[in-house]
Amino acid sequence: MTRLAAIAFFMFSILFPAAFLAQQNGTGFPPYSSIQVGDFDSINLETLNVHHAYPIVSASGRGLGLGFSVTYDSAVWGITSIGGNKYWSQIGGSRLGNWIIEPGNGSILGGEATELCSLDQQYNQHWSNFSYTEPNGTVHPFDIDYYEGTTACFPDANPGGGYATDASGYFLSTVGDNFFVITPGGIQIISGGASGGNTYDTNGNFLHQPPNYPAASTDDTDSVGRVALSVVRIPTPQPATIVPTDHYDYKFLDVNGNYQTVTLHFQTFNVKTNFGCIGITEYSASNVALPTSLVYPDGRTYAFTYEDTPGFPGYTTMLLKRVTLPTGGYYEYQYGTSCDGNLFMLKRLVNDGTNTSTWTYSRNGGQVSPTLKTWETWVTKPELVSGVAANQCTYSFIETDDATTGGRGNRAALANRRHSI
Repeated sequence: MTRLAAIAFFMFSILFPAAFLAQQNGTGFPPYSSIQVGDFDSINLETLNVHHAYPIVSASGRGLGLGFSVTYDSAVWGITSIGGNKYWSQIGGSRLGNWIIEPGNGSILGGEATELCSLDQQYNQHWSNFSYTEPNGTVHPFDIDYYEGTTACFPDANPGGGYATDASGYFLSTVGDNFFVITPGGIQIISGGASGGNTYDTNGNFLHQPPNYPAASTDDTDSVGRVALSVVRIPTPQPATIVPTDHYDYKFLDVNGNYQTVTLHFQTFNVKTNFGCIGITEYSASNVALPTSLVYPDGRTYAFTYEDTPGFPGYTTMLLKRVTLPTGGYYEYQYGTSCDGNLFMLKRLVNDGTNTSTWTYSRNGGQVSPTLKTWETWVTKPELVSGVAANQCTYSFIETDDATTGGRGNRAALANRRHSI
């Protein structure tokens, strides 16, 4: 049997370009990963991704609580292939350099293509390459691939759902071509679309998430109709960009029933990569909004600066260079990216306002066979005593296909079209 693939169309907001994304470098906290959790940041020792979380609101509940943090992941850049040509692109199609600034219950992504069967000239919807991304950026992939209807080429073979391939226990239901996720704890997540989404616990409590298009303001409401978290976007994002240009006000109820405000400020930047890899086109964009400071109700402020693009004054790579803490100290990062999209070096400087200590992380290794990859991460800790050699730890990783010993490995995301559901 033969079929002819027709042009794909999209019903939801596009998050991935029409391409094969070559690297997905473990944002968030992948299952079974080896994470170095610090006082301020977390580092994936397998991929060298740096993860930050800035709490906005956290309230426990009977089964379902309310929690939201502004998060950042340094795994910003990956390689996309279109028509045999390779390009540097933002992982996940993010417009904000892997900052998550919108409250929500995560997002369900799926690849959809309209295909024409040459035997009966009937069109069919082909669904594949599903994943669920948690609010903290952790991605859970699903090996679900089916056609929505029946043609002479392919039958309607909707499996009804399946578990994530990362052994995390997340389940994606596809019954009736309606998609929702069930967490290992039984929480049901219906991802926000044109009418918004809901999160339900096993006791019947729920939180309502507004539609995924950022309006001037949105309210997350709970089971009894209270506004648990409000986001005011100033000015209102425009349909052409859907990116902030000045600031967000996050308003939440404190223990006394009064609303408190956390403000996230933005600034626009010119963005360009300069990795210098043969055969890979560099990325370039202008007027990209990135967070520059986060101000809490008591005046505590985190300030963010970004790495300059080497050889291009006035441009940034969108990689976070320094976070200045409310105490006056800072965390600073220096990155080394290889031509396969992975980091091979990370230097982390920690300053307490007076003294600076340096951590160095380096990765080496490579493909042993078509189905086997091995590598090591060397972590050099700060000197405890001046003149005495610093301690060094070695972490070894083995990846066979999509299963990894000692942590999840980087997996090729065979996605040609990805959008939110």
